[in-house]
Amino acid sequence: MAHVVLDLNDLRPIFGRPEWLGDEVRDVLPAGWSVAVLDTPAEGTGDGSSAAHPQVLAEVADARVYMGFGISPDVLTAGPGFTDRPWPRRSWG
Repeated sequence: MAHVVLDLNDLRPIFGRPEWLGDEVRDVLPAGWSVAVLDTPAEGTGDGSSAAHPQVLAEVADARVYMGFGISPDVLTAGPGFTDRPWPRRSWG
């Protein structure tokens, strides 16, 4: 089963992840995909945190997609499914 990780719970409440986000993402994914909406605090300033929270590392272990603020090297290492994918993409809305 393909797995998506949403690591978007910004420490700053004004930029926090809306509660409906997980449901919206689930609704547009193909059948058989799962979504992990993490409640761990995420550093959304600059390029994100230099080290990921342990829960993030556990979730990306079988993920095909990671959505977060920046991407630390430990996320790439912990997510072996990322190594056969194109380089991470960045979007500015």
